[in-house]
Amino acid sequence: EWTKAKDEAFAKIVKKAKVDGFRQGHVPASIAKARINPAEVLHEALFTLVNKEYSNVINEEKLTVIAEPKLNVTKVSPDELECTVTVALPPVVTLGEYKGIKVAKETVEVTDEDIKNEINKELNNHATLMVKEEAAENGDTVIIDFKGYIDDVPFDGGEAKAYELKLGSNSFVPGFEDQLVGKSANDLIDVKVTFPKDYHSENVKGKDAIFKCKINEIKRKVSPTLDDNLAVREGFNNLEEMRKFYANTLKNRYRMEMINSYITKICNYLADNSELNISSNDLENRINEIIKFYEQSIAQYGVTLDSYLSMSNMTLDKFKESLKDEAEKSLKIDMIYEYIAIQENITINDNELENYLVNIKKYYNFNDEQIAQLRNEKKDELKKELVREKVSQFLFLKRTINV
Repeated sequence: EWTKAKDEAFAKIVKKAKVDGFRQGHVPASIAKARINPAEVLHEALFTLVNKEYSNVINEEKLTVIAEPKLNVTKVSPDELECTVTVALPPVVTLGEYKGIKVAKETVEVTDEDIKNEINKELNNHATLMVKEEAAENGDTVIIDFKGYIDDVPFDGGEAKAYELKLGSNSFVPGFEDQLVGKSANDLIDVKVTFPKDYHSENVKGKDAIFKCKINEIKRKVSPTLDDNLAVREGFNNLEEMRKFYANTLKNRYRMEMINSYITKICNYLADNSELNISSNDLENRINEIIKFYEQSIAQYGVTLDSYLSMSNMTLDKFKESLKDEAEKSLKIDMIYEYIAIQENITINDNELENYLVNIKKYYNFNDEQIAQLRNEKKDELKKELVREKVSQFLFLKRTINV
């Protein structure tokens, strides 16, 4: 087989060879042999033979491959070829019945109180801060100058000018905001606090401090009046139309929450009641993926993984151990989705992917270049995401409702 593959590869390369004095495809083999790199012949023969044998095995064994095969060449020479091809097959899954699972009848109800609360959230988004003359209350925003002292000595990071602090937000050291409630503009206050023992800054944790504060202004949040005029400004014909819009928005949201709740329950049920083989290597990789997600999340707040573990009084090994159940459950759910997709022949075609990319472009206001990059670099990930959505829809539609 190897000798035959080399001969065929040589003949193929000779046909493409360009030698002065000869037309392409008519170069004598004896002349071409002196000009062709032997390594090129071996390379062509290798991949031609491997692809042929790979296809034969896949077809004969009727294997379903779920990822690109990996080729490992251990020996290649003019006389001998030795290599292995590793393929990823669907996980070994013994899954319980996933169709026709009985569930209680679901209802989606939107109350007047729900609509009122949703509209109030929107009003709050349009609220403005207005200066008030009265004393500060929880919910007010105070504009303060402050400087912190420990043992009568200023400390780093303890000073600011014209700082906007919302009382009741609990964004400062415990007890700080409470001591500003009831105070008025231009008041001077000595705010006494004790930093928590687990505070992130080493130079102040567990210590008593005094913040000398001056309240420059006090502001309260003022929301616009809920009436037809506001509805028109928001793009509606009147207030009633605005209410109907939020009612439909809530109804759709509650329905999606109901669907997601069902899907979560059924996946957890299947994961707990199915035989799913998970390798230690896959488990370790998933734990590392979760840790990487943690790192990226806490980095937004200027916290490193090491400092997070220190604050949590936990070693990296203990942290990994604490994530084991979460990692195992997520791997099982991935396997369940892959298994059902294969069993039910659930796939995503290129048109569905393009429609999804159009929606992404509109939602995130991406340009053509960003979409092209997504298509080129994240195509498989996007298709996998869409397959999961289809499997979720399939599971939801196949449930049996107890009336």
